[in-house]
Formats: sequence, structure tokens, C-alpha cells
Amino acid sequence: MRIAIFIDGANKFGFEKDARMKIDLDKLDSFILNKYRNFSPQIKIKKFFTPVKNSWQSNSYLLKLHSLHYEIITQTMKSIRTNNLDFEGNPIFHKKCDMDARIGFEIGTNWKQFDTLVFICGDSDFANIMEILVKKKKKIFIIASRNSIAKELIDLAVKYDNMDVINFETEEKIIYRNKYD
Repeated sequence: MRIAIFIDGANKFGFEKDARMKIDLDKLDSFILNKYRNFSPQIKIKKFFTPVKNSWQSNSYLLKLHSLHYEIITQTMKSIRTNNLDFEGNPIFHKKCDMDARIGFEIGTNWKQFDTLVFICGDSDFANIMEILVKKKKKIFIIASRNSIAKELIDLAVKYDNMDVINFETEEKIIYRNKYD
């Protein structure tokens, strides 16, 4: 039995920003390995997907993930001009990197290498690929914030863990301090 861990960095970073907290990488990694190892004892794939401005090798956060044996998969951020102007009349640009397409591609090309997928992301964009994995008898575990989880993913997953209430050190469900405290 083999496990794959795919982390959508933008989803994780968005959670941290909204919750005004940081998730310790070692604790997150230990949490995943301890919690899901019973379902697939052999860790086969660990991938972290993130947009970047420059090389990831200059980013200490990503270097830490790499030291935890995650493959770092990046996409370059693009600035796309919108039709809107700011208050000074300058064009407003929207940042985009098409990371969801890359994540879907990686899941689709690696599905034969795992029996269980631990997916840290709640985007409904992944419902179709998750349906295919379920048909192929893959177990799916989702870890996402209640503010970013799609009902379709909850329905397809063997288990959904609400990132908002996990203590990654003890694996117990807790409610974090109010973010405005």
C-alpha cells in the first residue's frame, strides 16, 4: 500500500493568512505521516505545489519542505492586466499561475503509484479528478479549512479533516484562538 501527499501551497498559505497563524512544517509532516500511515504504510510521493516569483532555492520555507523530502513543483507568477484602474488611473494587474492545472496533471500522471492520496486543498476544481480516483479504488483524504472546502470533495473523500481545528502536535481536534485575539 502506497501513499501520496499533495499540498496546494496557495491553499495552505491562504489558510495561514486567514487564521493568522503558521503551521509548523515538521508538525504538519508528522501529523500526515502518523494519521494516514495505517491506510497506506509506504510513503511513495510527497509533492508541494506553489507559485514563485524567483527560484525556490532562495526561499527558506521551500528549502525546509525539500529537506522533508517533498518535491517542490513551481509555476511562475504572471501579471495579467485587467480592464480596471486604481484610484490614480493606473491599470490594475491580477496575479495568476495556473497551478491547479499542474496539480491535476501531476495527480493524473502519478495515480498508478499510490493507493491513498492525502490532499491539502479544498478547491472544487479537483472534483472531477477525485471522481476518477474513486472509480480507480483510490482512498482520498482531504485536509482543508472549512472556509475553502468544496462539498464535492467532502463527498468523495474517505475522510475530511478540518484544518481549522487540528492541533498538529497532538493530532487532537481543538479550536484555535480567535484570530482577532
